[in-house]
Amino acid sequence: MQTQVLATTMSTATQPRVLWNRIFALAALNGTITFAWLAYILYLPKLLEQSGLPLIAVSVFLIVEGVLSAIVEPWMGSLSDDRQRRAASRYPLIAAGVLATCGLFVVLPLVVFANPGGLSQWLVPVLLIAWSLAMAVFRSPALALLSRYAAPSSVPLAAGVLSIASGLAGALGPFGRPWLLERGPLVVFGIASVVLLVSALVLGRLERNTGLSLPYGSIYISTRLVPKSVGRDADPDSGKLPLTVPRLALIFCTGVGASLGFRFLVEVFPKVLTPLGITPGPVMGALFLSFAALALPAGFLAVRVGNGRTMCAGLLTMALLVMLVPTCRDVGTAFALACALGAAHSLVLNGLYAYVLGIVPLERAGLGIGLYFGGGGVAMALAGALAPQLQSLGLFTGVLIGCAGFLVAALCLVLTGSVRSRASELATVNL
Repeated sequence: MQTQVLATTMSTATQPRVLWNRIFALAALNGTITFAWLAYILYLPKLLEQSGLPLIAVSVFLIVEGVLSAIVEPWMGSLSDDRQRRAASRYPLIAAGVLATCGLFVVLPLVVFANPGGLSQWLVPVLLIAWSLAMAVFRSPALALLSRYAAPSSVPLAAGVLSIASGLAGALGPFGRPWLLERGPLVVFGIASVVLLVSALVLGRLERNTGLSLPYGSIYISTRLVPKSVGRDADPDSGKLPLTVPRLALIFCTGVGASLGFRFLVEVFPKVLTPLGITPGPVMGALFLSFAALALPAGFLAVRVGNGRTMCAGLLTMALLVMLVPTCRDVGTAFALACALGAAHSLVLNGLYAYVLGIVPLERAGLGIGLYFGGGGVAMALAGALAPQLQSLGLFTGVLIGCAGFLVAALCLVLTGSVRSRASELATVNL
């Protein structure tokens, strides 16, 4: 046992700061998650209409799924933490969620087309909710693996690769909407299922080859195999951050604010452009592409000047830029604003994982990330309730809600103490 511990400690010093092969596999899975949700939202109205349900049910489903996500995401993240402690692997929970998601994604359109109306009117809502729950089962455990694959100080840079995949997948919505709608739900859902399954299999194969010599501070090694202290990232205090209710609540509220702000941005921006005769698709696509293109530079910036400060600057910039959306009067201004929003969003999303992993105990990474995504579920529920009322409330109300969301997220960031000097962050990392 002592020999094993000594070997693990020695290997820690020689490991790279980022395990890039695993990061790329995780990025493929993350991009596919984004594409799957895009396809789901795209076809949700059609599936409900084909089943004989009114279109108002779309908002109801988004509200219900958002509330359930707020519960399930932190729960699954916490379960994966427990699994990591007992058996040094989150993968069984990830595999179960992926298999359930892929199966339901293939069955769902078959049920709708095999029996439109009738039985599908009752079965489709159950399958839709089951699918969203299956997605919530594995997303937090999967993305918590980022803490296994990158040293804490390198997480923003590694997260840039995940952001590239997510941004490119998100751009398929505005750019590829006609093509996706022409293919039909069976083909689109089938593509998403195959890619999701392949990504999970590749990730699982890499996970099996990880072994006991895990290099980073945020890697939690099973206490039945190696003492907790082994494998920490040169920080004797890592893993000792208090798991307090206020700290967890701030993570949750950050997720609510940032997600609500972005959700209302993508709701309001197209509604501002359409009356001006500007096609929203290319403009929104430019937003996602600029987000993807600037993800790695944003990661380098966060590593150099500090993740908390970079993320806070991104949130404040997003709040300001959202207020400028109603001032768009021509195509050039719209594209410039979209690119600026994409750049600011890359500062926010790249930093989210490092932010969460920096304020929870290292062995509770799944819970922390689950709480952030749970906050995103609440934002989805709020948007589902408020977005259909935007025309009556006025677009400026949507702008104010989006701006307020980003400001709330920035305030939570400050209250957690994540916004601090670069010198302080380097001192923490290099103790």
